[in-house]
Amino acid sequence: MQVTQIGAYAGRPPQAITINDPVDVGGAYVLPPSGRTFFVRGDGTNVLNYDDQYSAISTTQERRLFASVASVLPLCAANRGDKIVCLPGHTENIATANAWPLVAGVRIIGIENSIADRPTFTWTSAAATVLMNKANVRLSNLNLFFCPAAGGGITVGAPITISAAGCVIEGGSIRMSTDATTLCTIGVTTTAGATDLTISVPRVYGATAGTPTTGFQFVGATRLNLIGTSISMATSAAGVGVIRFLTTASTDIQVYDCQFRNNLTNSTAAVTGMAGVTGEADFVTMCVLSGGAVAWGTVAGMRFGPSAVASNADGQRAVVFGTGSTLA
Repeated sequence: MQVTQIGAYAGRPPQAITINDPVDVGGAYVLPPSGRTFFVRGDGTNVLNYDDQYSAISTTQERRLFASVASVLPLCAANRGDKIVCLPGHTENIATANAWPLVAGVRIIGIENSIADRPTFTWTSAAATVLMNKANVRLSNLNLFFCPAAGGGITVGAPITISAAGCVIEGGSIRMSTDATTLCTIGVTTTAGATDLTISVPRVYGATAGTPTTGFQFVGATRLNLIGTSISMATSAAGVGVIRFLTTASTDIQVYDCQFRNNLTNSTAAVTGMAGVTGEADFVTMCVLSGGAVAWGTVAGMRFGPSAVASNADGQRAVVFGTGSTLA
């Protein structure tokens, strides 16, 4: 389809454009709109209005809000640039397998910085999952609670599995456990399809009594970017870190500005490495609770900068070099 530009300026002839082209208006270009934006504020079932911005003056205004992310996803189109904006106070339970049928390129954004008002998503059944199996999906500034509140007595097997390229989880917080019987098994798992993955979550935590196997399990995560992430939790075994590389080596990874702490008594690993993992790490602090321990095991393929530091329960610190960060 072609249209003719109206109001040519300074004697310039009209410009023939297609409907999706930028328009030259003299010293600037007007870009066509990209994607649709949907607003969510609810409890997963009902729309909640906490102010008069979207008051129920008319059904038209009411339709501007949706009760859940799940209800909006069928309206999104792949790679159109669609955004789902979750407003302060939004809550939603993840209760089924593949609870969000995601579409490529969609971005789910939380508004509000305080943890109390930030949009919160709680996994509430053992089989509940979100499958990031479409490329370039981005989760931004959300509370992702991989288990219910204390006393829930539920072990959620695999809250998030990432198997597509270019996905991002950034901002907000992740809760891995709330007590000894309310936890996840492995918080975030990748497959070898999760290339160019970015994880940048400033607060990942769990109760010391709640011991998932690990927080993040990276399998073949080529060009993983792990940036600005702080993890403080206990794992199920002293030698298993809060991050674990497994099965297929992740190559050309970047780890910067991170803190990894394994709160299990006598923990010896903050990160569980494996042969073949390659990449760079700097401005990283790794903490374990035993004395004379290895904080990142099997690091032969990694290059550590001078600000990659390991510490243990005896107050010993070491710059990481060689094949392991042995503290003695």
